[in-house]
Amino acid sequence: MNISTLFKIFFNLFLVFILSACSEADSVNVTVSAPAPTVSLSASPESITSGESTTINWTSTDASECTASGDWSGSRNTSGSQTFTSLTADSTFNLNCSGAGGSVNGSVNVTVSAPAPVPTVSLSASPESITSGESTTINWTST
Repeated sequence: MNISTLFKIFFNLFLVFILSACSEADSVNVTVSAPAPTVSLSASPESITSGESTTINWTSTDASECTASGDWSGSRNTSGSQTFTSLTADSTFNLNCSGAGGSVNGSVNVTVSAPAPVPTVSLSASPESITSGESTTINWTST
């Protein structure tokens, strides 16, 4: 239970005490609602090159359980991190957290770009075969 919830409970009890002191014949009903949970997700980094890794970090408040979906799945702690290695496509990580005050969804996207092309070099000689003392021309191209 967090400070905000405790404050609400004590404030409502204070109101009950004050109102009951004003008139013993009156009755007061107080309903304390559980706070709605929150969830926050982030990826570090959010953009990677194919084959690289990213770490998903998440935190929630007023949640008792969280469940992952999308490009990950299963039960998760209400806060934590997980590293994903060798991603090759854009990925979406969803997290649904629930508690006494309801449930909430969070999501983070990781963009995966194609790796840079591998450089190439092509060499040729013209003529390819020479006798000692003769000359040849070397040509090359690179990408």
